[in-house]
Amino acid sequence: MQNIKLDFEAKDNNNVVKLTVKPIVFEDREEADRVYAARIASLIRDRGNRKLLLRDELEQFLKDNGVWTEEDEKKIQSISKEIEQLFNKLKKGGDKAWNGRQLCINIMDKRKEMLKVASKKQQLDSVTIESIAENDRLDYYVYSCTVYSDDGKNFWESFEDMKNDRSSDVYLKSYVNVMKYLYGVDPEYEKNLPENKWLRKYGFINENLEYTDRKTGEKVDKSGNSIKQLEKEIQEERELLEGEIKEEQPFVDDETNEPIQITQTVQSV
Repeated sequence: MQNIKLDFEAKDNNNVVKLTVKPIVFEDREEADRVYAARIASLIRDRGNRKLLLRDELEQFLKDNGVWTEEDEKKIQSISKEIEQLFNKLKKGGDKAWNGRQLCINIMDKRKEMLKVASKKQQLDSVTIESIAENDRLDYYVYSCTVYSDDGKNFWESFEDMKNDRSSDVYLKSYVNVMKYLYGVDPEYEKNLPENKWLRKYGFINENLEYTDRKTGEKVDKSGNSIKQLEKEIQEERELLEGEIKEEQPFVDDETNEPIQITQTVQSV
C-alpha cells in the first residue's frame, strides 16, 4: 500500500467537514482481519438458516442449478477475443476517424454484453460468506481511517456509529477513497477506459462522455445526429399536431355556406 493521504470534503447534516483517509497502519489491519474472521465464523455458524455459500461451493451450485454454464464461460471468452480484435484495429489506425468512432462504440457494446453475461455470476458472488465478510472488513477501514483533517481524530466515535451512518455523504465519499487507497480503484474508471480516451482525444465525446461533433463540439446522438436538431424536429411535430387540433375548421351549411354552429356536445372523431 502507498503511504498517502486522501483529503476530501463531505456534508455532515448542514455542515461541510474536511476529512482525510489516513494511511492504514498495522493496528488497523489487525483489527480489520479480526472483524473479517468473526464475520466468517458467525455466517458459517448460521448458514443452515440463511443458506449462504462459500466461494468454493458457489461455482458448483451455479452449474447444478443451470445459472452458470460452460456456454456462459465460452461466451465470455468469445466476447473478450472480439474486444481484443477491435482494439487491435483501433491501435493500427490509418482509417477514417468516423470508422474509429464506430470501433469504439462496438467495443463499448461488447463490454456491456460481457457484463450482462458475467453479472449472473457476480451478483451471487456478492452474497457469498467471504464477500459479506470482506465488506465488513472494508467498513472497518472506512471507520478507522476516516479522520478530521485538522486534528486527526476519528470522524465516527465507534465502529457501530459508522455502521448506522452508511447512507451519509461522509460514508459514501470515504468508502470510495478507501477503495482507491486499498485497491487503486479509479472513481473515473469509465472516463479512463481506452475507447473513451480515444473518443475524447479525437473530439467525439466531451468530458461528461456525451457524444459530440468533432468539428463543432455540438452534442450529437450515438449515430451522429444533432441533438439540437432532433429536439427542434420533435418540437415542430408537437406544434404541428397541436396546431391541427386548434386550427380545425368547422364544416359549412350546404345551402348558406355559413359555418355550422355546433350546439350538441359529442365525442370527438
